[in-house]
Amino acid sequence: MAIRKHSAYVPMGFWTLALFLFLTAPPGRAETRETLVAGVGIPEQTLLAGERLILNGAGLRRFMGLQVYVAALYLPESQRSAEDVLTREVPKRLQLTWLRDVSAERNIDALMAGFRANHSAAEMRALSAEIAQCIDLLRALNQVKAGTVINLDYRPGLGTS
Repeated sequence: MAIRKHSAYVPMGFWTLALFLFLTAPPGRAETRETLVAGVGIPEQTLLAGERLILNGAGLRRFMGLQVYVAALYLPESQRSAEDVLTREVPKRLQLTWLRDVSAERNIDALMAGFRANHSAAEMRALSAEIAQCIDLLRALNQVKAGTVINLDYRPGLGTS
């Protein structure tokens, strides 16, 4: 029995195309799961100071029918109670992704309206330093541009940054 050597002819154009596709492909990465909210990919998990946090929930903020930002809350473990989210001394991240340009003054007005709607006058006085810090941050940003991502991170013993 004769052994036949078989080689297939592959045109040079094929190898050129293959090399081009290999060199221009994005670098490989581990697959990460995302939730899509208003076209924004929200990762299912994130790291805060080396600690893994999981997505607890995400949603879209609308104002007068306009999509303003996507908010995502990350915690060490899933929580269903707002009280548990607010009172537990664990690392937390609130990630805000702006979908449109918003001026500092509009952001400050919305922030203050939210505080007033959710806090008594006494609570507002107790939070005055933190509120002033938020206002200073928004003024420093001047105008938040579409695509801007702001992470509000809470770490026990260190506070919010």
